[in-house]
Amino acid sequence: AVVSTQSTGTYFLDVFYQKTSPAWLPMISDTGNYPPASMVFSLNAGLSALLVGIIALAVYQFYEACIKVQKLKEIRREGGDAAAEELAEKRANKRSVYNAMLLFSASISVIGLVALAAFQLNHAYKIHAAGFLILSVNSYVYFGGLTQFSNKWLTGIMFEN
Repeated sequence: AVVSTQSTGTYFLDVFYQKTSPAWLPMISDTGNYPPASMVFSLNAGLSALLVGIIALAVYQFYEACIKVQKLKEIRREGGDAAAEELAEKRANKRSVYNAMLLFSASISVIGLVALAAFQLNHAYKIHAAGFLILSVNSYVYFGGLTQFSNKWLTGIMFEN
């Protein structure tokens, strides 16, 4: 919703200041090429990047808490002896590493979004395109990994006894 509102607003600013000719379906990057629309576009994308970073950090913290709960449940289910505790610790460490990798992927996505916003399409095409590529690839990795993480390791954690 933020991106569609942002691109619509910057598109109308560009058309109003006659920097862009009216188009039926403009590309998002075309709407933020010239001032004042480029300033609004960069500000909104920067704020969006900040929000994405905060949300990714919150998801990371939530999943770390879920990993601890899952570890305690596994220890209790396996009998509570030292071997069960060691096995549950290994599994929890594996999940924590995976969770940290997801946070890293989200952080790289934020960097891509900032690069995309800071360098306009017409003025720094290669950096803009690289930012888009970094954002796209890492977003797919993050959301795909998040789905995999939730389905594989956290299924039933909220509803088990």
